Amino acid sequence: GKSGFVVPVGDHTAMGNCVATLFKDRCLRRRCGERAREIAIEKFNVDQVAKATGDFYEHVLDAWAQRQQDARV
Repeated sequence: GKSGFVVPVGDHTAMGNCVATLFKDRCLRRRCGERAREIAIEKFNVDQVAKATGDFYEHVLDAWAQRQQDARV
């Protein structure tokens, strides 16, 4: 993979094989680490997380307000 590996849930052999591959291949380990860092910076910067959190709370409050309004009818 470019930033890591995907293994089936519970497949300990596959997970072990991936760890062994990374352990043996320094260049692959470095490339995966660098790409994973780039993705983390892109997706989880402060602005992105703040916006997602605000959007979530707005959705929750809108749903709560709608339920309150429905209860009055």
